[in-house]
Amino acid sequence: MQKQIAIATSRDLLDALNHQEISVRAGTIKAIAADPQKASSVCEADGVDLFAELKSLCDATPEAGLRAGYFLALLQLNDERCMDFAKEAFLASDDAKMTLLTAERIARMPESERIEFLTPVLMAADCPTRSRAAANLLAGCRNLLPGTALRVALLTDHPISVPLLNEETLDAWLTELQGPYPLTARKILKKTNRSGSAVLLPFWERLPEPIQVWVLREMIHQGVEDQGRRIRDIVRSATGEVLLCALRCLQKCAAAEGDEDLLQPLYRHENPAVRAAALQGGITRLNWKTVLEREENEEVRLAVIDRIKKSADTDAIPHLARLVEDQSWRIRARATNALAAFAPQSLPVLRDLLGHESENVRASAIQALRVLEQEEDLVEAL
Repeated sequence: MQKQIAIATSRDLLDALNHQEISVRAGTIKAIAADPQKASSVCEADGVDLFAELKSLCDATPEAGLRAGYFLALLQLNDERCMDFAKEAFLASDDAKMTLLTAERIARMPESERIEFLTPVLMAADCPTRSRAAANLLAGCRNLLPGTALRVALLTDHPISVPLLNEETLDAWLTELQGPYPLTARKILKKTNRSGSAVLLPFWERLPEPIQVWVLREMIHQGVEDQGRRIRDIVRSATGEVLLCALRCLQKCAAAEGDEDLLQPLYRHENPAVRAAALQGGITRLNWKTVLEREENEEVRLAVIDRIKKSADTDAIPHLARLVEDQSWRIRARATNALAAFAPQSLPVLRDLLGHESENVRASAIQALRVLEQEEDLVEAL
């Protein structure tokens, strides 16, 4: 049964707020929050500062639930000090509940003052809860700067239009793509642009290297569409990881005149990954003997096999047969697959390999002939 407390004077109110029974204190707080004007009038009649009393209780109460109650009652008062109190508490508290309570009061600020107060909070990375609350409070504001509007779009729970990527907003987008919420920024950028990350290509020279790498990696998976010319320009000037990613994008592009001139210098690049990607990017025939003799790196040799297969050069079948004898099982498997793709021209070579002294080579030949459904050859060999 709830205990009834009669409150006729400020003394009654203060006694109830300090009552030994928590239920009485909680009920009094609830009554103040429900009718703050009445509670203030009772105290003003006796010259009691209700704001100061509630703030003192709030500061002195360690119990979180009761403290939040004093906090809420205080914020409901029609006192000019409440806004400064709310702002101070909003900036100082790491408690999500307190942040949301103060946000309700801050929402009453004029829009221009709200933008000035909340923008630094929004852009800070030390308290995501506070930054998200700031974003929600700014979501309906007009005349936000591009950087502020974009951060709001990343964090708010409310529907909001996202600033389009253009010359004016580029710096803001680049800040967010490398900021505290990069995954969200990247997701929104791709969602709001049909071309996905490729929307950044016209600004290529202004992109930091990590963003260039991300753009190209995304294009590898999402498709390069009509970006062949840009990709080739990037290959000509790029280095390091950007060059490697650009070469992998080039593999997705339709072949064009001049590709071999572009790629040929990279076949001797110091980075084996670049050599491999360059070899996989072309389709023309090469001097396979020379390329294989000078290359010891397994990944590059695998790329050479892929290039042989892509070039449809049946003159390379003897080179593939020798690669089936390689010590690396990956080389043997890739070469076997390529020989199968060259059937029927490769069938005589595969039949000869059935009699090879190496069990690994024989197994590779058997595998290829099975794929080609050459059962008669297998029966004879067995």
